[in-house]
Amino acid sequence: MPHGGRVPERIATERPLFAVEYATLPPDVGCDFAWDGSCAYLALHDMVNRDGEIEGDGIPRMQSRDMRRRMTLLPEGVRVKGWLVPERRVNSFTALYFDQNWIFDQLEVRANQRALQPHVLFHDRTLLPTLEKLSSLARNPATAPQLLLDSLAMLAAAEAIRINGVRTRKEGGLSQNQLAAAIDYIDAHLAEDISLQDIANAAGLSTFHFSRAFKQSTGMTPYRHLMQARIERAKLLMRSPSPIPVAQVATQVGFKSASHFSRTFAEIAGQSPREFRRQLKR
Repeated sequence: MPHGGRVPERIATERPLFAVEYATLPPDVGCDFAWDGSCAYLALHDMVNRDGEIEGDGIPRMQSRDMRRRMTLLPEGVRVKGWLVPERRVNSFTALYFDQNWIFDQLEVRANQRALQPHVLFHDRTLLPTLEKLSSLARNPATAPQLLLDSLAMLAAAEAIRINGVRTRKEGGLSQNQLAAAIDYIDAHLAEDISLQDIANAAGLSTFHFSRAFKQSTGMTPYRHLMQARIERAKLLMRSPSPIPVAQVATQVGFKSASHFSRTFAEIAGQSPREFRRQLKR
């Protein structure tokens, strides 16, 4: 609990199989903290403390000062506690809470290989960019696509498992029927905020294996394919004999804002929607 009476500001997003939280701490206000080990916990810290300590099950007492770009992985059942006094700056952390048996099942990890060890304030070059992207989405959950949030959360959990040296079964790509089913589902639901689970169900696979196999078969993630499919549908709408406003095109192909649509269109098509429309008139 904060010593000065102020509590962290939290933005929480709950999905069926995991939760993501972005929290900012009151500047220069000391606080105690504890975690009960009720599920697996993976966090990315952007914090600098004037003083602080952390200890827990299997974790020796250690100082927590400069925690910027450091991560913490606590397996289910591992409890920690500590205290800190943050510096006068914006101090924050992003936490992913997940059922580790769920990710083990997704990765088809054998029962005798499911032991995880806690890692506190570590750095990992592979995991860091994934958690940074997840953190960006966690700050603005209202605009975060389910498919992208699901994909990043699952990837982060899988990469955290890898840190413990857990080996997973290698998979090939999708069969023609599985790929066709996935693409058909995406095309039929372009304007909706579909989840990774929705597409994986259409292909008849677990979410993690589907995501990995889809990328192996197509060279892109399901989210990237969705964005490209939306832009191609937008081009068709803009080529119609009775053109509609760009903002309306964006809504019809599933974008929550015209600005996001314009940025994505420019990234994929190499020109803005308005430039594309002007080119059609030549």
